[in-house]
Amino acid sequence: MKFKTTLIIFVVFVALLAFVLLFESKTTQKKEYMKKIVSLSQENITKIAIDSEEDTVIFEKTNDGTWLITSPIKTSGDQAEINNLASQFSDLMFERIVEETPEDLGKYGIPQIQISIYTSDKADPEKILIGMENPLDNTFFAKKEGEMRIVLLSSSFKNILEKKLMDFRNKIVFKFRTDDVQSITASTRSTDWTVVKTDEEWFLEKPVSSLANSSHFENLLLSLSNLQAQEFVSEDKTEEALEETGLNKPDFLITLHMLELDTETVFTFHTVKDRTYAASSSSPKIIRVDQSILDTLDMELRNLRERRVGGFYSWEVSKMQVLQDDLSLFLAKDEDGIWQFIEMEGAAVNREKIDRFIRFFETTEATEMIDPPLDLADFGLDPPQGEMTFWIDEGKEQEKEVSILIGKKVEDIEQVYVKNKRFEYLFRINASFLDDIPKDPADWISKTNSEEK
Repeated sequence: MKFKTTLIIFVVFVALLAFVLLFESKTTQKKEYMKKIVSLSQENITKIAIDSEEDTVIFEKTNDGTWLITSPIKTSGDQAEINNLASQFSDLMFERIVEETPEDLGKYGIPQIQISIYTSDKADPEKILIGMENPLDNTFFAKKEGEMRIVLLSSSFKNILEKKLMDFRNKIVFKFRTDDVQSITASTRSTDWTVVKTDEEWFLEKPVSSLANSSHFENLLLSLSNLQAQEFVSEDKTEEALEETGLNKPDFLITLHMLELDTETVFTFHTVKDRTYAASSSSPKIIRVDQSILDTLDMELRNLRERRVGGFYSWEVSKMQVLQDDLSLFLAKDEDGIWQFIEMEGAAVNREKIDRFIRFFETTEATEMIDPPLDLADFGLDPPQGEMTFWIDEGKEQEKEVSILIGKKVEDIEQVYVKNKRFEYLFRINASFLDDIPKDPADWISKTNSEEK
């Protein structure tokens, strides 16, 4: 009996507890609902209009979910900013009720701003009337159209009210696909140049023929594609606007050629009194941009060129051959990525020396590049003092061969002339790697197998 009684009491307790929790949950939900001046589904919001004494700003959502600004101008919107605005307005909370049945709205400054929220499931918009700022705690007096009560909106609402049209505009107005660009021609304050993309590499064609610093040009295209307006100076490139901003005679003119699309886009930049202006043939607008873009545009020729001798990454090297005097060494990585001697079976490789040697050609940059016409004999390269060949694994069972010829050492400055056989020009680089070239196979053999474990 005792057990049965205890069980009955427990069941009753659980039922009462469930009822209490359900009641509290509904009460909490009701309180939360009561604190909302607006409760909408953000996905259903199709239009937002903000009317103030200064202006009327209207945002409208297209069928594909993209937000446009339709007043006071027609232009594309900043999707993140407007979506955030819609999110704020869909569940707009208030802090407390000031007055249930006010007789005079004027004492609250209502309405100074009217916010109309249109949704796809209602014929009429929800309207919020905003009054003056409460000087005591920076909250805002407000009421919903159709309701009598005056409420206080959080002081954080000020962040919304203080936003300008500029905050909601799409500031990236010159967007293009960087992968479509096949060549770039530029006229800058430092030099005029042309680069062309071949496979995944960029090559300078003007003012010299050279492998280009590919990362620089990829960054340049990315910067141009994501160029943000700090200010919209003019909606149209009128002659007057171009003259005022100096874009009729720009400091920089960059032409992007999309060869496969048979199109081109021209960018112009000009600085007037520390303000940098930009325009593009892809848009009628003139904008002011951050001056940092000029650091990418205005580079000396030496920085536009690829100054690394090998132009590869050390981990990409799968095979290597060293020819020096009577020495011929050939090494390759096994399936586990471990270097092994070819033709010297059983000899353990000193991996530390091999890796250091390869990393030198990965990281070392030329202090000078010598362009044709030139006589290779003047630089100790006819014949060369030695030759190193690296096989670069490019994936998909493809590999590239990079051969570097070693020339004459410049004794007084400890540098040496070398030539990558892919190019007609020479590099002058630090000569420290010469000490790492083995004089004998034993120089690259590990003394004990334990060193390599």
